[in-house]
Amino acid sequence: MKRTLIFIFLAAIFSMSLTSCGDGAGSHGGKAVANAIAKDIDAPTFKKMLEEGKFTAIDIRQPKERYDDNIYKELGKPYGFIPGTQLNIDWENKNFMDEMEKLDKSKPYGIYCRSGNRSGKALRALKGMGFKEVYNLDHGMKGWMKAGFETEVVPKPAE
Repeated sequence: MKRTLIFIFLAAIFSMSLTSCGDGAGSHGGKAVANAIAKDIDAPTFKKMLEEGKFTAIDIRQPKERYDDNIYKELGKPYGFIPGTQLNIDWENKNFMDEMEKLDKSKPYGIYCRSGNRSGKALRALKGMGFKEVYNLDHGMKGWMKAGFETEVVPKPAE
């Protein structure tokens, strides 16, 4: 009898922990969209969707990381000058969620960082905030370069 009670107690705790994870909506004050698309996509798919204008890309790396490699050379347009296709919002910045709240949640977005770790977290956060369609570049810029796509190095501004 004692074992049965312990088992029921542990099963109840386990069940509560599963339901408390949810989709992250509660932790950001938003409400997840039931039929939202929030998924990782590989570099070739990300590139194709970006070229076809399927989403606005959001580089969530820190500003200093943006001087390394950027994805726009292959598209034949200079980095930072593609109206309507690119935003820079630093995941590490304390205002990240406030900046994301300014965006139209009904529009599609593609997010990326250096390795896919931060953008994976951002993907879940955005889904929880109620964004309808968000794609994460799987493995980030590392995945982009591993796929053999060219990158553009942005000159650092003069100090």
